[in-house]
Amino acid sequence: MPLAPPCYHVSTVLAIILALGTAISWGTNPLFARRAMLKVDVFSTNFYGIIAGLAVVTVYSFFSGELAVLPDMRSDQILTFVAVGICTIVLGRTSYYLSINRIGAGPSI
Repeated sequence: MPLAPPCYHVSTVLAIILALGTAISWGTNPLFARRAMLKVDVFSTNFYGIIAGLAVVTVYSFFSGELAVLPDMRSDQILTFVAVGICTIVLGRTSYYLSINRIGAGPSI
């Protein structure tokens, strides 16, 4: 007797699609960063990436209604997100882009 095909919940399928999109974006990021750094320095590349990301996240948050929770956030939550931003953007991404700039996109992965 053949097995019935699995029935996936919509949120499961969405999670799989989002994970695939994340993998693709992480995989292509060093290639785009390297190409950008042929014309501008590491810090400019990082700055323009932050500005573009901020614009996309702001538009998404506005239309999804997630901006409405900002006034209700506690100060410790805000400080946590500031720390995350410092670690990922300032330290992590800048160090990553510096390594891409020095040794190339392939070896830096």
